[in-house]
Amino acid sequence: MQENRSNNLGILFTDDAGNGLTQDFFASIINSFKCYVEKKGYNVVFINCTDEGQEMCSMVAQCKKLDLEGIFVACTHIEDPRVKELLDLDIPAVSVDLEMDRDKSVCISSDNVNGVYNLVDYIVSKGHTKIAYIHSESSNIVTQIRKKAFFEAIEKNGIEIPAEYICEGKFRDMDKASYFTDKLLQLPNPPTCIIYSDDFAAIGGLNTAHARGLEVPRDVAIAGYDGIRVAMQYEPRLTTVRQRSDKMGEVCGKMLLEIIQNESNITDKLILIDTDLEKGRTV
Repeated sequence: MQENRSNNLGILFTDDAGNGLTQDFFASIINSFKCYVEKKGYNVVFINCTDEGQEMCSMVAQCKKLDLEGIFVACTHIEDPRVKELLDLDIPAVSVDLEMDRDKSVCISSDNVNGVYNLVDYIVSKGHTKIAYIHSESSNIVTQIRKKAFFEAIEKNGIEIPAEYICEGKFRDMDKASYFTDKLLQLPNPPTCIIYSDDFAAIGGLNTAHARGLEVPRDVAIAGYDGIRVAMQYEPRLTTVRQRSDKMGEVCGKMLLEIIQNESNITDKLILIDTDLEKGRTV
């Protein structure tokens, strides 16, 4: 590292669902990022982004006060005026699932397209053609990518599904997942397999199926997304797509330091990290 530098890096993390760092996916990424950059001699601080307190400093003011050399943006809204103001600074930045139209920045994301393709192909290989999808909020960019990949994978396999098989839930919301699971299972022609936006939602679906006296996967198959630890310990073990959160955090740290230390822009603005299909026992 060069002299006359603070060696301070900021983390901007917001979570509308209120799960904070108990959110397994982002907690793992942030921890991996933190471990990597601290080993390289950098300090990590969180940028306060709440609305509480009348004397709250702006994000830009905090950034300047802490003399941050770079920022890591995770799980936040690019349209937030405070975030826009922060990203207007000429400061190196990395993000997760959030492509930024600016210099000195790079986005790290899971390969959601191939993750969904592999999951649907596996489900079809098990004989399922009546496949439902309870996705998260349509406004979410990750949801948009996965929905598009889902329909492409369904079409590629020569399958047609009715409109009522597609439901809009919410990330990490077991209640909504349970509600839509019950609704799908009550259809005159119910699906034989239901894909969920994430593993927490899938567990909500599993609980609903069990409450109806159904056996998974004999009576209905269920698949999640993320590969969180609790899903791997659930019985029956959940079929899901595991995102490599540890690797994502490390790559975020590596790319941020590369921009800082080389004082150059990154030509590749998007880096995709492979996912793994965990076959489990629920399909």
